[in-house]
Amino acid sequence: MAFAPQLTRRSLLAVLGLGAGGALLPACSATSGPGEAGGGQIRETVTIDFQHRWEGVREPLVAKQVEDFAALQPNVKINNQNIYCSGSMEGCYGGMPYDKVYAQIAGGTPPDLFMIQSDFASDFSAKGALRNVSELAKRDKIELPKAFYPALVQMATYKGSVNGLPQLSAGDTPYLFLSKEAYDGAGLDLNKPPASWEELVEVAQKLTRRGAGPGGLDRAGFGFPESSFQSWVARNNGKMLSDDATKVLFNSQEGQDTLQWMATQTAAAFGNWDNRQAFYAGVASSAPAGGRVAWYTNKLGAWTSGVWHFFEIKGEAATYNPQFQYGVGLVPNNSRNPQAKPASLAESVWLYSISAGSKKADAAWEWMKYITMGEGNRLFVKAQNRPSPAIKINEDPDFSRDNPHWNTVVKRALEIMQPLPQTRAWTRIAPVLNKMTTDVMSGARGAREALADAAREAQTLLDEAQR
Repeated sequence: MAFAPQLTRRSLLAVLGLGAGGALLPACSATSGPGEAGGGQIRETVTIDFQHRWEGVREPLVAKQVEDFAALQPNVKINNQNIYCSGSMEGCYGGMPYDKVYAQIAGGTPPDLFMIQSDFASDFSAKGALRNVSELAKRDKIELPKAFYPALVQMATYKGSVNGLPQLSAGDTPYLFLSKEAYDGAGLDLNKPPASWEELVEVAQKLTRRGAGPGGLDRAGFGFPESSFQSWVARNNGKMLSDDATKVLFNSQEGQDTLQWMATQTAAAFGNWDNRQAFYAGVASSAPAGGRVAWYTNKLGAWTSGVWHFFEIKGEAATYNPQFQYGVGLVPNNSRNPQAKPASLAESVWLYSISAGSKKADAAWEWMKYITMGEGNRLFVKAQNRPSPAIKINEDPDFSRDNPHWNTVVKRALEIMQPLPQTRAWTRIAPVLNKMTTDVMSGARGAREALADAAREAQTLLDEAQR
């Protein structure tokens, strides 16, 4: 079970210039028309090349966005390109083939608008490959930190350049999902989720069922460590990076305490790392829902996930367990640290960005606004029972009616979101943290030593990114 996304990176690093060569793109600025507040009508016929990764159940939602936008802007044709790639492909991250997209931009045939995660957008921005959209927002009298949740705008910004607009809320995992069947069986109250690390450990012990199952478990109460080191350390008042993303800060007392707590609880829950791995291998499924089947079939009592999981439950649970019911709380913080508060670290957010070389920036901008803060976005997120990055859209009362946990989703989770300072080095730092965590959880290294080595390596990567 991975703690952070894994990358195959040779070609990606080559084109983005992190530890490799590659020509810098000149900064490019398209000329924009005057426009009106909130946008203007595109009068000339134009085709926008739009690239994204929304396959499967989201593909018809994008098609609907394209269809409805045509009624608003009849002169703009959207060339809707789903370029989803498998995670095993070279240069693929999160389903987007970034090396391929960058090669198009560098070769002078850029997509006009494309989907990119904000940490990768920092890479692209450093190379002059993205349009700074702040000037377009200013022209249309849009105050981005008021239109969107400020943390999302912060993650979309790199060295003063707003690299795109958020099309979803951040990809953090603030939610603790609870199996009603497991909770009822343990005599626990589903309406009282754990409020501290200590309570989480106690609840996990009560939900655990040892037996003849994989790893000696018929059910794991909680899959410690479950979330990444960086997620847990945020809940212990620790910081990963300085605000300007130039200094590593996670080799702190909070960092050491967090990593040791993760290791201790993992060993207590599973006995050892091999048992944990055996458990997850045993409950994994070849079904489309993959490892999520274990959640629906009561093999796990509690688990963490993001806002997308509400849509997954809606589409999958009935297939594997028609009686599946669940509760939701927030992943708790360390109450033994008086400085710790409820927190959720947002490492990145999905953006829609305009290529610096696009000659159709005005039309691309109208399409971007429609699918990030307009009716197109409302359609897309409402169908998935998830919040919009645009504050105004989330005020729609239909959202709370469709999701009984809406107060937790919006009123609480978005309020505790902490943005990671964006740096083009993060895509190389995350695997370092992933390895550190695995080494410590497996007992191969001690927490203090592994943390110090990871911090030194991460600082080197940050320093390289500044040069």
